[in-house]
Amino acid sequence: MKFQIKKTSNDQYRFNIVATNGQILATSETYTRKQSAKDAIESVMKSAGGCHHRGPQQRLTLRRPRATLRTTATGAAAEHA
Repeated sequence: MKFQIKKTSNDQYRFNIVATNGQILATSETYTRKQSAKDAIESVMKSAGGCHHRGPQQRLTLRRPRATLRTTATGAAAEHA
């Protein structure tokens, strides 16, 4: 997933959270300053954890933690996040 900041027709800013297939998953409220939208993205990233910034175009990637396999007492493998 990535974050994209867009300028609205009335010169405000909002960001979209976009899936890897291009589908918009969420849209933020509007912000009067671009820096406020960036600050909101940083807040979402801190709350969600596992985020990665991808370059100067304000594209941020949200990565899920990798699942690990552990063995149960019976010897079966169980997925653990």
